[in-house]
Amino acid sequence: MTYAARYAPFGTLLWQQGSPPGPWGFAGEFQDPTGLIYLRARWYDPGTGRFLTRDPFPGLATLPTTQHPYVYVGNNPVNLTDPSGEFAFVIPLLLGAAIGGGLAAYNYWQAQPCAAPPSLLSDPGFLRAVGIGMLSGAVGGLIGFGVGAVGVGAFGGGLAGAIITGAVGGGLIGGVGEALTQLALYGQIRNPQLVGAAMLSGVVTGGVFGAVGYGIRQALRPSGIGWTGRIGERMLRRLGGESKIYFRTSQGGRYVDQLVDRIAHESKVGYTTLTPTIQRQIAKDAELIATGRIKGAVWHFFTSPVTGQGGPSAPLAQALRNAGIQIIIY
Repeated sequence: MTYAARYAPFGTLLWQQGSPPGPWGFAGEFQDPTGLIYLRARWYDPGTGRFLTRDPFPGLATLPTTQHPYVYVGNNPVNLTDPSGEFAFVIPLLLGAAIGGGLAAYNYWQAQPCAAPPSLLSDPGFLRAVGIGMLSGAVGGLIGFGVGAVGVGAFGGGLAGAIITGAVGGGLIGGVGEALTQLALYGQIRNPQLVGAAMLSGVVTGGVFGAVGYGIRQALRPSGIGWTGRIGERMLRRLGGESKIYFRTSQGGRYVDQLVDRIAHESKVGYTTLTPTIQRQIAKDAELIATGRIKGAVWHFFTSPVTGQGGPSAPLAQALRNAGIQIIIY
């Protein structure tokens, strides 16, 4: 082994052994001597986890992390990368065009078995078919990715709904686009096989990127005690004591995030309301205090990096006060 390196999630160099073979750093991207990383459209600073300039795409309302103009991969660098420096719609557009154009080229060649591949490059029909395939593939990819990212399509929510909606939308765009082109050029649909090929490329790219968009949405969206919840838990560990201590109560088990000198500390990230689950947690803490198993309880509320909101609702704050639980809002 001549060189090895280890990076923090956002790209800060933690450790290296040997001499780097070139200017390639975090995620295999070009890194200048100042530590900034070149991601085509923008420069990225791993020290702050932010881009230096704004993302030209405003983002999606259904994915709040995409609306931050400087954030890197929705604050989820463990699962995602951003090689283009822009919102991910660029990827399905380009890949969709490549897939659609490739499928159209293959189908046209199959329909013209006597034509040698080099001669097709001078065939206007071939070039038109590839162009229509690329267009339908790009549009199909965008439709599929957009539906997947929003999470709800004409055929329902979930992964299956995103794939089906993307496939149907891409297929319709591809087939209608080729049919209209033939009507404009010849006054009739002269080659139904090309219409079918364009439809197929749209179906494939729309379906594929419907799945891709849905997967990215799942990776970026807030998810309870997921990576955002762990932010609060890590903050509480700085208090010392023991983490994730289990108590049995008459209302079920209770895991305390951090127990310090018999004081139970609970972390909440984001704006938190008085749900039935939260009510049970309060009741369990009140029972532990009343029975002397803990001396008290403190609930800590942190601002969510996804929504920018934090703190308890008014009913929750009142319920905590009634139970004798202290509130700290950061």
